[in-house]
Amino acid sequence: MTRTFVFDMDGTLYDDVPVYPAAAEAAFEIGARLAGVSRETFAAAVKRAFDWQFSTYPEYPGVHGRFTRFQRAMEDLGKNPVLGLAVANRYWEKFLETVRPRPDAAALLADLRARGVRIGLGTNMSADWQLAKLERLGLGQCFDFVVSSEEAAAEKPSPAFFDMVAEKSRCERSAILFCGDNLDLDARAAKAVGMRGVWLAAGPDSKPEDAPDVEAVKTLGDLRGLVPEIFAKP
Repeated sequence: MTRTFVFDMDGTLYDDVPVYPAAAEAAFEIGARLAGVSRETFAAAVKRAFDWQFSTYPEYPGVHGRFTRFQRAMEDLGKNPVLGLAVANRYWEKFLETVRPRPDAAALLADLRARGVRIGLGTNMSADWQLAKLERLGLGQCFDFVVSSEEAAAEKPSPAFFDMVAEKSRCERSAILFCGDNLDLDARAAKAVGMRGVWLAAGPDSKPEDAPDVEAVKTLGDLRGLVPEIFAKP
């Protein structure tokens, strides 16, 4: 029987499609102004920094670091690297202004909590901004534990990441349901280590029938149908 639900963050608890572009545009705007270059020139420098991160340490949690990314962009343009601090702060300010929870997230989490289910967050990236997102989404009070790739020193789909998820879940792996929007990093990776991996196929082009090897739902609320033994309780 499922005893612990673990959720991915980005693209799972909230729809990330509108959020990242809005945050990036805000960063490009202030970055271009501070560097005294065009928006296109600054965006290109950020893209080079992004490519450097993912080619240099793709499996290291620091690959997500916006502060490093904007610092390198400023250096690339021959500007003071400290200017990257203001750009990163603006990026995250806009991100948190824009992010909204999925419509059914709060109700599902509250329902699980009321039924005594242990709830965790299993997410790539650093703990600071993932905790800030939880707080902004108004969902933080629902969680019993958080595992970030920073804390685990391993990025999904590494088994080492899921080892920490299992440790904090305090139950056997077969009793852990891990739900995320990334088919490979979340659902298949969790299934590969003995958990119940569920794919949140919420995107308009995501088709559950294309991944018959894992369970899939279109909304978070649909998870109730996968665990009737929990939700059948009064």
